Amino acid sequence: MLKKVARSILLMPLLIILLGAFRSPFGVAQQIEHQPILIASDNDFISNQFPGTGTREDPYIIENFKITSTGSMTNAIEVRSTSKHFIIRNCQITASYIGILVEAVSAGTASIINNTITSSTENGGGIVLGADGVLVSNNTCTNFVEGIHTNYASDCIISYNNFSNNHYHGISLRYSDNNVVTHNIIKNNEAHAILIIRESTYNKIFNNTIIDNSRIESYEWDSIYNIVAEHQAFDAGSNNIWYDAENKRGNVWSDYSGTGEYIIDGSAHTVDKYPQKGQSTPSGTEPPHENGGAQTGVPGFMAESIIIGVITVIIISLYVKRPRFMTRIRLLL
Repeated sequence: MLKKVARSILLMPLLIILLGAFRSPFGVAQQIEHQPILIASDNDFISNQFPGTGTREDPYIIENFKITSTGSMTNAIEVRSTSKHFIIRNCQITASYIGILVEAVSAGTASIINNTITSSTENGGGIVLGADGVLVSNNTCTNFVEGIHTNYASDCIISYNNFSNNHYHGISLRYSDNNVVTHNIIKNNEAHAILIIRESTYNKIFNNTIIDNSRIESYEWDSIYNIVAEHQAFDAGSNNIWYDAENKRGNVWSDYSGTGEYIIDGSAHTVDKYPQKGQSTPSGTEPPHENGGAQTGVPGFMAESIIIGVITVIIISLYVKRPRFMTRIRLLL
């Protein structure tokens, strides 16, 4: 019996090491206080010691920070003039102006995932994009002028976010083409939930939940637009589509009458052909996985860690009960 106990004690360090990699899916990573971040070149990722190498498979990671910006024109996280791949994720941001600004980076290199961004001044934007091919998913932006604003940003995916309680728009697309806006909650914004202006074309907007926006009856915007808010979205672009034609599914609108098409305000004279009435989040597929890896917010190595932990416990049990079996294991190894 003493020999069995001794064997168990000898194996305990192995168990601790292997299970040390295990993290509960219900756990939340600890956030670290950090000053505002400015990345103005590829070398800044290295000088700031962010993990990663900047490839698609191993992007630079900016994550788990708690950032508060102060000053009238200060951004909490700003990335510009880079060519490397990077992810900004799991950050809690209180911003005096812009929460996350990404501009003039190489197309398809940026991902903004699972951040909570709040304005302390009721100014600026939660997320502002001036770059192509950005993935924006699972973020929450509140108390800004606009939840997310794009300016010369095309081919972006804006999905599974919450842009609510902002003082003008939840989502604003300006000089931006071919973006996909889907599965977002856009609620209680004072002006239009979604605003498309300045020659923005071929954007697709569907499967969003749009509730109780457009509380301002009329307002001026971008120097040239005198807007009357009769409905919850505005389109002054061209060829933008407000529904999924293949699946005949549009957006959920809290003010939809229940019959016919839903009218979109603006000079484009567009409609949602397949609107839904209600206040529930539309069903759909899971949020996109970042870089083909684990789902947002879940460590990529979690499954492997669980397997290792279970196998380790089984091996220890067999070692205690069947020493001859373990001898055969050692011979095989």
